[in-house]
Amino acid sequence: MDMSRFQDRYLNLGKDLENGLFCDLVDREVEENFVVFKLLYDASKKRIPIQEVTVQNGSMKLMDGVYWSFDKLPHMLIAGGQVEERPTLSSR
Repeated sequence: MDMSRFQDRYLNLGKDLENGLFCDLVDREVEENFVVFKLLYDASKKRIPIQEVTVQNGSMKLMDGVYWSFDKLPHMLIAGGQVEERPTLSSR
């Protein structure tokens, strides 16, 4: 970023992108001249039932295409719930 007075607008754009594009903000990376926002579109379609949660080689499958490498990042909050009569997992 270039330290201009407009820089904060772009650094804090994540919530507006989530609301406007109906996505979940997964990650934000600040590069030398730009900000990269990683968004997950339609997260409900990627949810898996608890029976499909698997653990292999230090990694746990949380959703289709979303894995938690607990050997690398051991501290994570995982919560469960019931959606449409099916148990689900969500993580933050």
